[in-house]
Amino acid sequence: MAEFSGQVLGFNANKIYLQLPAAQLKTVYREDIRAARLATTEKWWDHDDTLG
Repeated sequence: MAEFSGQVLGFNANKIYLQLPAAQLKTVYREDIRAARLATTEKWWDHDDTLG
């Protein structure tokens, strides 16, 4: 069971920066990650929306 989930925003040295679903940011140290799973996401640039 996942302790938390979020989108990876970036990394620097030994830190991974995540954006959690509630728009909160979380920093996780690389050595603290025990398991990770990729999530299927929707490509925002594939929409056929037109701005009027």
